[in-house]
Amino acid sequence: MNPAAAFSSVLKIGTCSLTLARDRRRASGPESEKGDRTQAQVSGKTVRFARIAAVTRPDFAACCGTVMHGRDCPRGGHGENPWNFLKAKIMIKRQIKAILTGLAATIFFAGVGSADPKGVWLTPAGNSHIEILSCGKKLCGKLVWFTEPRNADGTPKLDVKNKNVALQTRPLLGLQLMSGFTAAGDGKWTKGRIYNPEDGQTYRSKLEVKDQDTLSVSGCVLFFCKDQIWTRVE
Repeated sequence: MNPAAAFSSVLKIGTCSLTLARDRRRASGPESEKGDRTQAQVSGKTVRFARIAAVTRPDFAACCGTVMHGRDCPRGGHGENPWNFLKAKIMIKRQIKAILTGLAATIFFAGVGSADPKGVWLTPAGNSHIEILSCGKKLCGKLVWFTEPRNADGTPKLDVKNKNVALQTRPLLGLQLMSGFTAAGDGKWTKGRIYNPEDGQTYRSKLEVKDQDTLSVSGCVLFFCKDQIWTRVE
């Protein structure tokens, strides 16, 4: 809208407001000697509609006073009735809002559905892959790849640092390192245990899915905890 047209619209709105104020005084006053009842009380909603019409559609501004008295407004340049036009405009805005709300909910629940730690993850050192999978209603995890699975003589590396001597003959490849993780909601899994074959210790642990490809793994001994970020492989 150019400056001249904008000024014209503002002038029409001001004229409309003055007309409404005059008509309201007349409507609230005593009847004329002829018993003229053509002046009706004007609602605030009607005032707002007329003012919006004067701004959004300048060709409707001239009918401001007519709308105020509940009579049919002259049609616009394309045959539109401003009252119907404004109601349709509000309806469209409500529909757009409903659609956007639905899309936001869809995206949110899609994100919740993707908060699943099951899969294969790369550890921070980049030298091993851990596969997390379901073990009943809980989650567990096993070592499915690491850079040097065999000794220099070609024999598989064993769990030699395990505190339990009877378990020191277990091959590291395929060894279950994680167990007992229980779903806590919002992509979090708690009450788990994670075994570190490098020191033979078992740690209290919890998981939190940060996004589809990022997993936070926390391991604790007594009151000391350490967090790691794992990256999804598949």
